[in-house]
Amino acid sequence: MPQISIVIPYYNSSQTIDETIESVREQRFQDWEIILVNDGSTDQSEEKLLNWAAKEIRIKYVFQENRGLAGARNTGILNARGKYLCFLDSDDTLCSDALQGRFEFMQRHSDLLTACYCKSWLIDESNKALINVASQGPALCNFLNFLQCPFPVHAVMLRRESLNSLGLFDESLRTAEDYDLWQRLMRCGMQFHFVNRGAVAYRQHHTSMLHLDQESHIEKCQHIVRSIYEEDHRVLKPDPLFKYGQSEANILYTMALRYYTATFRLLGADNCDEAQELIQRVHPGMFTYTELSVLATSSRIALQKGGCIRDDQWLEKWPILRPKVIKVLKSTALPEKCQLTLLNFIDEPNRESSSHDLLILDLLKSRCELFSYKYSTIAIFGCGQHTHWFLELLNTWSQDVSFKCPNIQFLIDENPRASSFSDIPVITPADLKGKEVDAIIVSTDTTRQHMRLRAQELFPGVIIEDFYGTTPFKPIDKRFASK
Repeated sequence: MPQISIVIPYYNSSQTIDETIESVREQRFQDWEIILVNDGSTDQSEEKLLNWAAKEIRIKYVFQENRGLAGARNTGILNARGKYLCFLDSDDTLCSDALQGRFEFMQRHSDLLTACYCKSWLIDESNKALINVASQGPALCNFLNFLQCPFPVHAVMLRRESLNSLGLFDESLRTAEDYDLWQRLMRCGMQFHFVNRGAVAYRQHHTSMLHLDQESHIEKCQHIVRSIYEEDHRVLKPDPLFKYGQSEANILYTMALRYYTATFRLLGADNCDEAQELIQRVHPGMFTYTELSVLATSSRIALQKGGCIRDDQWLEKWPILRPKVIKVLKSTALPEKCQLTLLNFIDEPNRESSSHDLLILDLLKSRCELFSYKYSTIAIFGCGQHTHWFLELLNTWSQDVSFKCPNIQFLIDENPRASSFSDIPVITPADLKGKEVDAIIVSTDTTRQHMRLRAQELFPGVIIEDFYGTTPFKPIDKRFASK
């Protein structure tokens, strides 16, 4: 039996299917099978698909009457024989090592509730990257931090047995069916780990329904988002912690972010009237709790996706888009000063210190000096890009002799890898036992309560703080080694 089954649902994609299949055949990892599910195509392509099945013995061809993406993927799952499952749409491709890296990770982790995902590239119809940086989500994605889907369906690898036990795609859904499945699996305790090896390519079409009708897509997604914040009766074996969902209040924030990014996609596609209407649905509180740098990054990426604008076309297109963005921002609750800062971030996305406005930077600097006086030694929980940025700030501030820098002993990460941006040792939570630190500082923003809760769970009895002013959770206790 093959190690990996790759499910490819097919519907009227004769122009791209050859490239999709070839991207699998060119993988370094070769112990795979393809389940090619023809979902009732009407483009007279069955002969081409049958030829592929005859040419490549590792391809199993299945025809069914049209049931949509969810139904085609479920048929593929039920016909699969591999230990692990991947999904690949018929117009997308796998980049080099996309299978090998994820396979090696899954081989090292035998838990049914462990899955993984890799980077993804957004490409246009001519196979050129829209954005010259691959997209990746958090190092660990679980139900607590699953506000929006951080990876495309074909970036994921998981055990076939997991789906057979916990559930398949919901065939009543015609959009966001992958987002719905991931939240149900995470509600059962599944965790998705980022694998920094290999990548997949996701094709953005001018004519895609998601591209053309953002508001309809958002409306259809809304019931899925809402299910995250309440009990989901489709989940028969939920983790007791997640049975009743996340905090109800978070739904306003999540939906506001979706409306905001959808607005900018519409602007990119030159649907300005629809964008002006949709921005009115953004809850004003979102602007209070979201970093301007995050909004700027989301804005630019959404504009590029909406207009299928490559990075090398940005300088040409941005002067045309800028007045439209200004008009939309003026109708929001974002203060005028912050609107200008946001526009500056979009103008110069790579400039130094673009991750926060000056008020936040001043707050961070004062918090760091406070930590240096309160604690002899600290450790930082999390060693992702936010920590990278923060350590760069510390390095800059430390050049001022009047600045008292906190004594950082360790960076703690649940999936540590060598840090390329610091000489500070990177260790696992278990490695901290036997070592003394006065406090653990969560490297995250104020909207990421799940990280602080995770730190509480991992480090009982140790004081937990964050860089943004949250009151400590626990009284100080240096005797972590005896816990």
